[in-house]
Amino acid sequence: MLSLIGETLPSLHCEIETVPSTSELLPKLKEKSFDLILTGAESDLEQDLALLRDIRAINPRVRVVVFTPSEAADGIIAAMREHVYAVFSRPFDPIEVRDLICRTFDGPAWDDGIQVMSARPDWIALRVACRLETAERVIQFMHELRTGLPDEVKTPIAMAFREILINAMEHGGGFDPSKFVEINAVCTRRALVYHLRDPGSGFAPGATEHAATLEDPVVHMEARESKGMRPGGFGILLARQLMDEVIYNEAGNEVVLIKYLDQ
Repeated sequence: MLSLIGETLPSLHCEIETVPSTSELLPKLKEKSFDLILTGAESDLEQDLALLRDIRAINPRVRVVVFTPSEAADGIIAAMREHVYAVFSRPFDPIEVRDLICRTFDGPAWDDGIQVMSARPDWIALRVACRLETAERVIQFMHELRTGLPDEVKTPIAMAFREILINAMEHGGGFDPSKFVEINAVCTRRALVYHLRDPGSGFAPGATEHAATLEDPVVHMEARESKGMRPGGFGILLARQLMDEVIYNEAGNEVVLIKYLDQ
């Protein structure tokens, strides 16, 4: 994994440094500024969070990505509360790690953008800033929280959640980082439920010309181009195919995604 990261960063005009122990890291941080810090995979999450507090005392704006052995949901929640940039638990996917690291250099200066309003493993409530970088981080945290689910269930859930979250940020919040999407994620023995509320005035589901439909999944592309919108518009259609239920409120600014786990 380190070799893959090392091959990627030079193309971004970045350099990478390694230190053999945490005792050597903190003095180096006092001498030099870094944009991103990756922890080792040998330490546990509690040790990494203690290190994070020391790092923040020196450089409160640096992004910290934590690699850790498989952790319980309580540990992932603790990492979110401590404003960790991202958590990856075993088995590590080097492609996912590389992609996240590349995105950090595309975004603005570090601003967490994730507020943990309430959190238990079976019910998590967040307020997240309407920024694409923040959306990708929330998706990664949710992925780690659902490590107990098989990939054939977890992957479509993550895809649907991503599409609806980005839709909420783009159409409801205009990708304005001063605006927030509210997320509630509830996991029961029989179902996984996401409730999202965006800051917009809503829309009429099924009557949006820039969104794909089953009847004609490509005609919307012309409408998007004429409005100067990014390519896409498949989010709602994809979510309906991947989740068991997708339910909007009357205004169209709140949505519930349900995936039944006992089928």
